[in-house]
Amino acid sequence: MFAQLQALNSFAVEHIVNGEYKEAAEALDCLRLELSKCSISPTPIGATGLPSSETEVSAELCYEYRNRFKNQPDDDFFVLPSSLEFHSDLLESEELHMTSQMYCFCTITSLYNMGLCYHLEWSKTKSRSLLLRRALTCYERASSLSSGCPISSENTILQIIMAVCHNAVHCSRELLADLEMAKLWNDRLFQVLKYARQAKQIDCIECDYDEFIVYAYFARQELSRPTGAAAA
Repeated sequence: MFAQLQALNSFAVEHIVNGEYKEAAEALDCLRLELSKCSISPTPIGATGLPSSETEVSAELCYEYRNRFKNQPDDDFFVLPSSLEFHSDLLESEELHMTSQMYCFCTITSLYNMGLCYHLEWSKTKSRSLLLRRALTCYERASSLSSGCPISSENTILQIIMAVCHNAVHCSRELLADLEMAKLWNDRLFQVLKYARQAKQIDCIECDYDEFIVYAYFARQELSRPTGAAAA
C-alpha cells in the first residue's frame, strides 16, 4: 500500500514537471482514493517526545527539477512539486494502516501538488479564475490539516507548508480577493519561518529558507501599499 502511494505521487510529480497537469491530477485523485481506504490510528509518541512517524514518511520540494521550470517565472508563486517517500520497511508492507500524522503528511503533500496542477494550468493564460479558486481551495485544505498536525521543527514537511502559504498569497491577490486575506496567508508564512528559525534546526530546509523569507518580505511590502499604488 505504501509503495503504491509513493508511486502514485511520483507519477504525479513526473506529469507536473512535463506540463501534463490533467494526468497529474488523475494520479493524485487515485492517491487520495487509496488514502481513504487506510485505517488511521493515533500517532505514537517516541522516547524523545516527537512522533515516531516523522522518520517513516518524508515530503520534500523537488529542487532537482528546477531547471525544468526555467521558462516559468517563479517570482509570483512556487512552482516545484513535492515528493512523498516512505521508509523502506513500509514499502515492503501490505498493511492498510497508518498513523494520523502519516495520514496528514500524505494528504498535505497530495493537496499541495493538486493545487499546483491548477495553479500551473492557470498560469498558461492567466484568464480562467476557476482554476485559481480550485488551487486556493487545495492550499486552504492543506494549511488547515497542518494546523492540527504536530510537526517538529526539523521535519521537511515545513517546506511544503511554506510553499502552500506563499502560493495562497498569490492566489488571493490574483483573484482580487480581500487583501486582508492575502496578508493573513503571508503572516502564516512568517509564523512557519519563525518556527523553523527559532528552533535552530533548519539544515534540512536551508536550501529554500532564504528564498521564502524574500518572498514573504516582498509580499508584505506589496500588500502594505495603498490599493491604487499596488494596481499601478
